[in-house]
Amino acid sequence: MKTRVYALLIAVVFSAALYGQNTDSLETKLNNRMDYLFGGHKIYNEFFFEMKKAVLNADSLKVADLIKYPISIKINGKKTKIKNNREFLKHYSRIIDAHIIGTVKNQKYAELFANYQGVMIGNGEIWFSGVCLDPKCKNTVVKIIAVNK
Repeated sequence: MKTRVYALLIAVVFSAALYGQNTDSLETKLNNRMDYLFGGHKIYNEFFFEMKKAVLNADSLKVADLIKYPISIKINGKKTKIKNNREFLKHYSRIIDAHIIGTVKNQKYAELFANYQGVMIGNGEIWFSGVCLDPKCKNTVVKIIAVNK
């Protein structure tokens, strides 16, 4: 009986250790991928949590500041070119709707997808990437480059 209890306890502890390693491993793999693709992951990590907080807090002004303009977004089934913060805010509730909010809420950092185009949230509902601030792209800032509905 004691042997079974010890074996079960060891199995539970081992499983918990593997689960923890798996999560860390996913985050480490993502960070390594972003380091390779973009030359670093820290600004992408910080951007993700900043954007997630803004969306979940319904901070429309902050979300509008995180967009790379101009941006084309389907609104009511029609592709619409949004030129600036003011236009984005005008359409905010139709762009950042319940589906987008839910997708952002459920997205875990370690489970983001990254490729040469940027970083994807959900199934492509939101993409963000580095945007060059100068001609030689020595200085960059991360912005949302696509919202797909």
